[in-house]
Amino acid sequence: MKQFTLQEQQLNLQEQEDNIAAAREVGIAKNVLQQEGLYLQRFSGCDKGDSGWYIGPINEEVSGELETIYAYELLKMKPAIIQVLALPYNYLVVFEKDEIKSILNESDIDIWSEIER
Repeated sequence: MKQFTLQEQQLNLQEQEDNIAAAREVGIAKNVLQQEGLYLQRFSGCDKGDSGWYIGPINEEVSGELETIYAYELLKMKPAIIQVLALPYNYLVVFEKDEIKSILNESDIDIWSEIER
C-alpha cells in the first residue's frame, strides 16, 4: 500500500474540498433560472467560498444584474443543475429547459455526446 506524504494528503484534501460545491456561492444573472435556455460556466481563480460557477442566459434578454446564491439552494430552484456542479474548472454547460444540450471541457471540446452514450 502506498504511503502518502503529508503534503500529498493536504493536496488531496484541497482537491476534494474544491469539488464539494454545495455550500459555496454561485453567481447568477438575475431571473435567469426562469429562462428555458441557460448556461453554466466554472471559472478558476475565484475567492474562497465561491464555487467558480456562473449561471447566465443564452439569450441576452435577462437583466445584467447579478445575484449570489448558495449551490444547495439550486436543489429547490432548479434541481437539474445540481448534476453538473462537480465538473472541473473551465467547463461550460448548456441547458435547454432542464436538459443538458452540451458540455464543453477546458479545451472547448463538446464531451456531452460521449457521456450521453
